[in-house]
Amino acid sequence: MEPRIRSTKEKILRISIALAIVTSLILSIASYYTLSTIDEITNGEDGVTTVTRISDLYGTHGCEDGGFSIQIGADKNGNSSLDNNEVTQIRNICHGSQGPPGPMGNRGYWGTNGTDGLNGSNGSDGLSGKSSFAQSYTGIYGACPNSVVIEMGNNSSNNIVESRIKICFDDLISGRLTDIDSNSVDSFSSGCSNGFANSDMFIFAAAREGKCMLYKMSNHNPVLVSENSNLEPGMLLGFSEFNDRIYFDGNDGLNKQLWSTDGDTIWKETNLSLGIDSTSELIATENELALLTRDGLSILSQSDTFVSGVYSNISYANQTLIYNSENGIKIGSEIYSGEINSPAIYNDEQYWFMATTDSYGPQIHRLTNGLLQRVTDNIFNYEDWNFGLTWFDDKLIFANSSLYSFDIQNLVLTHLNSSITNPALHSNVIEYDEYLWFSCGVISFGYELCRSDGNEAWLFQDIATGMDSSYPNHLTLIDNQIIMIADDVAEGGQIYIVDSDSASLSFNPEPGLSTAGAHGSIWYHDSMAYFIADSNSYGLEMYAWPVWSLNEDWILI
Repeated sequence: MEPRIRSTKEKILRISIALAIVTSLILSIASYYTLSTIDEITNGEDGVTTVTRISDLYGTHGCEDGGFSIQIGADKNGNSSLDNNEVTQIRNICHGSQGPPGPMGNRGYWGTNGTDGLNGSNGSDGLSGKSSFAQSYTGIYGACPNSVVIEMGNNSSNNIVESRIKICFDDLISGRLTDIDSNSVDSFSSGCSNGFANSDMFIFAAAREGKCMLYKMSNHNPVLVSENSNLEPGMLLGFSEFNDRIYFDGNDGLNKQLWSTDGDTIWKETNLSLGIDSTSELIATENELALLTRDGLSILSQSDTFVSGVYSNISYANQTLIYNSENGIKIGSEIYSGEINSPAIYNDEQYWFMATTDSYGPQIHRLTNGLLQRVTDNIFNYEDWNFGLTWFDDKLIFANSSLYSFDIQNLVLTHLNSSITNPALHSNVIEYDEYLWFSCGVISFGYELCRSDGNEAWLFQDIATGMDSSYPNHLTLIDNQIIMIADDVAEGGQIYIVDSDSASLSFNPEPGLSTAGAHGSIWYHDSMAYFIADSNSYGLEMYAWPVWSLNEDWILI
């Protein structure tokens, strides 16, 4: 999406509104505080909260073209709203007057008389219009620790915010946020570093005093969610979202079971006799949560079910669970001979996946109208694949030590670039701007950022120049930009922003930082990107960075 370029008049109006708001806030604060000589130090009376409210002006109070009024005062009766008798300051912000008319244009030619039209019937009454609204917040808001935010919209019924004015009176929050196990003791490890973020919460596993527990980030501070026990959340299955809850594996003191959380409390969801182990799998679908364990297949939905047996390699495509059963490959209600070796992909009424059905071993198969067909015979060493089948531009892309493309129309397998080795060995694969992006090894350049259009693949940028490697990792799409972590020889792991032309350094979390991104992921929540980095002074801790595009939305004071 192309950014909208504001006109000069819009910029002047934006700055004028911000200055007027700041002036009113400063005057209101000054009206409650005066300096006087302190003769004796005594306990003062409890203060009262200053509140604001905003109302529209329609051709009154000197605003002939309309505007809005900011009213400020102390909440003396403590009802969290500003009553009329509590208003002490009023600041009116007027809309500009209409500009003068432009010069008259040239007179047009006389047109011919049209024929008389038929009398139309009266139209039905239109719907009643909705009134506009405005609301304000103060304090912590997104990446700003001390803010005033005014939100406005044109429909008071649905309260959809259509514009915001965001003023920050401090630096946007960035850098290290945690020191859970104090000083130089690591708060994270390879087994205790999973997490999950959405628009409502950011939860993660962190260690303290030898115990791995569940935390959430609240106002940029870690808050313990689980009890003070060695829960080990998400160590084997990670975190999955289903029905507004987050599910994960956790230790109940006897073995691993399935747990869930809403960000405030946790529940144990299962009591499996054999528990969850490294062979278990969890997948969230549109209507159910499927858990494979040594006990069997558990389906959690409106009515939970359990099917005993031995199952593996579960995936979800076309609203259908697909996995290996004791009798073969189960797709919906049908079973096909063989063993599935990869997640399934559904496109144009066909299922595609890697499977073993004969002596050729793992090969690409398709399922069409109930007929399972092997379509390749020259794929080798599937056990060493860096990533499995990825759907891209009517092709299947996959990689082991090399990168391959399979054209599903012509059933042709292509080796994309023999000079690129180990694609995505140090990263995930992400689609952006009509390309696939990933890390790769290139002779004389080390491990750097590469991309492919499905027909070819090439080095995109040598971030750590020469033979040094930047090891790009945790490629994440935020606000239609790729955010990733890459290593600098001197500074360690740093945040980079990738666009169509280049990868540019955006944030150095700490001078001389040794590594970043070796554990966990990049999580995005509340206008912040969170990641784990290894501080020379504090060990492995959680860091935050205000996402770049939001910086331009703030008026920094």
